[in-house]
Amino acid sequence: MNALQNIKAQYPRAYRWAFGQLFRWLAVTFVITSAAVQASYEEHDHVRRLTQAVETLPPLATIIEICRQRYQSGRILEAELEAEHGRYVYELEAVLDSGQND
Repeated sequence: MNALQNIKAQYPRAYRWAFGQLFRWLAVTFVITSAAVQASYEEHDHVRRLTQAVETLPPLATIIEICRQRYQSGRILEAELEAEHGRYVYELEAVLDSGQND
């Protein structure tokens, strides 16, 4: 008899418990690893879609220049790229010299 069979014969309950714990640990590890891999795929897909969307949008510098031409008496405070209703849009926040937010 080898050592493992000897332990199994002498301590059947402890042997079953140990293998049960090992099985649970492996199952939890598998679930965590699967979730991490799935999250990685989802993140990769999101980045790919964002890259494609940005490639179809005009450059932010062009959008800012159009706003500066339209609102000559103001300044842009913030520019963001946001996802709205499945589309990516630029959102610009500006303050006109009159103090009005636009």
